[in-house]
Amino acid sequence: MIDYKSEIRELIKESTSMSKAEIDAISDDANINELGIDSLELVEIVFLIEGKYNIEIDISDMDGLGVVHTEKAVLTIDIINRIINEKLNTV
Repeated sequence: MIDYKSEIRELIKESTSMSKAEIDAISDDANINELGIDSLELVEIVFLIEGKYNIEIDISDMDGLGVVHTEKAVLTIDIINRIINEKLNTV
């Protein structure tokens, strides 16, 4: 599996007002929804990921990856990394 986590952090930085230090402090298993990232910023992060890696991500990609389908889904840098790897067949 290829590690895209630093690139994911860069895309989060591009989409939010968080500082590099704040983003670097995010643990890989921290729920992105609990970091003050709003839904529009999250959509922008997904669009940037899709564009950068030429992939499409939808909610079904999160099935079986530990994502809890509730009012606020659990979405982590680890999960995003796994989705990218699965889409690019690098698992």
